[in-house]
Amino acid sequence: MKRHNITSKIFFILSAVFFICAVILLGAHTFYQDKYFNTIHNFHNPQSEFLENTKSDTSILLVSDTGSNNLILRQVLKDAMTSGEYDFVMYLGDFAKNASVTGFYWMLNDIKSLLNETPFYTIPGNHDITRRIGLTKQHFMDKSFYETVMGARYYWFGYGDTLFVTLDSSDETLDDKQLKWLDTTLKKIRPMFKNCIIFGHVPPANTGVDHIMTADSIQKFEKIVKKHKINAMFFGHIHMFSHGKFANTDFYTTPSSGQAIRDIQNHKYGYINVNINKNGLVKVEPKYIEFSGAKHTPWTEWFVRDITSVKVRMIIRTALLLSFAFLIIALLYRKHK
Repeated sequence: MKRHNITSKIFFILSAVFFICAVILLGAHTFYQDKYFNTIHNFHNPQSEFLENTKSDTSILLVSDTGSNNLILRQVLKDAMTSGEYDFVMYLGDFAKNASVTGFYWMLNDIKSLLNETPFYTIPGNHDITRRIGLTKQHFMDKSFYETVMGARYYWFGYGDTLFVTLDSSDETLDDKQLKWLDTTLKKIRPMFKNCIIFGHVPPANTGVDHIMTADSIQKFEKIVKKHKINAMFFGHIHMFSHGKFANTDFYTTPSSGQAIRDIQNHKYGYINVNINKNGLVKVEPKYIEFSGAKHTPWTEWFVRDITSVKVRMIIRTALLLSFAFLIIALLYRKHK
């Protein structure tokens, strides 16, 4: 009888522990879901939109390759926003460390106050479409998380006298569907604008670091670009500023805003200021920041990304089931004492 009583108490305690854990997780999940998910707005990519058609010049802030190192990105945006005014920010991929709905929301929430209401547009990078499996290094490509939060992976929009075309080269390819869309867009929409700028993540040519598109994609992309007048192209992924030529067009890569820097001559994080004047002249100016210390806030990142994730709902359900199971076992032991 005494043994049954002790066993019953143990299962009562276990039941209470799992129930309290489930309640705490549920509370945290609800709080952070409200705080982060419901406060993110005005972040949408302008798909097939004509914006500010009275403007004759445009100022753009180009940033890329943060990989969830939010403290570096904060410093980059602070520096940029205090030294200039921009019509919009174009983020050229690798916003997050891994593909995660809550990870994207966390990063957006973390930088929204620094943008001063400046529109923030994005395209995916390879990290933005890479899902990790548990704690292992195994991964696979999944573009659905990016699309759920950030919107279209490739799109066009008009701003002033300039047509902006964004591409998804996050997996180092431009598939036939996207290439057909690009060619059609340039045929039909390009004649409406004085200038045309193309944005992408993985570049089509080597400018010092050999991380480029596949040979087939490069060849097909080159044919399309040569058919149309493109003023300039900008890409991320390389983690350093560079300038080269592709298909008779100037193209540039952006400095890193958080990930490993590959520029051996300039080991600083940075961004690019781009100005397009009324004559279609594209002025490109790389800027760099001084930065030291922690790159990101690991506790907040983990807590927000994982506590608000779908996985936590599964943990809550499991904890509640275990709580009730232990409660039933405890009652059965007490009944037969």
